[in-house]
Amino acid sequence: MAAIGLRVKTGRAFAVALGGVAERCEPIAREEVVLADPADGATVHPYHLELDGDAPGAEAAAKRARRIGAKSLARLFESVGKVERIDAIAVVVNTHTPPERITSPHMRAHGKEGWLFREICERGAERIGIAPATLALAEVALTDRAIQRVVTSLGERFGKPWTADWKLACAAAWLQLR
Repeated sequence: MAAIGLRVKTGRAFAVALGGVAERCEPIAREEVVLADPADGATVHPYHLELDGDAPGAEAAAKRARRIGAKSLARLFESVGKVERIDAIAVVVNTHTPPERITSPHMRAHGKEGWLFREICERGAERIGIAPATLALAEVALTDRAIQRVVTSLGERFGKPWTADWKLACAAAWLQLR
């Protein structure tokens, strides 16, 4: 049994894969997954094109990001699947607030980009037959003592860097093993 936690960021996701059960989980993999082309800023920030009046360009760039992300996630899932059967995937996002509810056009563009990369990760999980658990930051309690112990222990085994994004991905994967 394996679980993968994906901490979604703009154009990328921090992925941590754990195997076993929560009480005795083992690190499988840690990878920064590319969800957009860093050399093509339009795929990283496609909805900023809408601010410039280029809605067709925004959709084309988002489509390219979806294709890039799908391929990167497929490679990750294939790699982890060779070690353990993937049973759960958690996608950690900043918020569950839909971008349409954001009134500032610039902040809405950022919200739509966050939603795009969230959906890329969710669709990636669904492509391999897994309904992902999508968690907002507040739903991953890094202050919980049990989670802190596990995340610290696994961080020592994964090695540095072990930043907040890696910890969130790790905690989300561990929560799926419980």
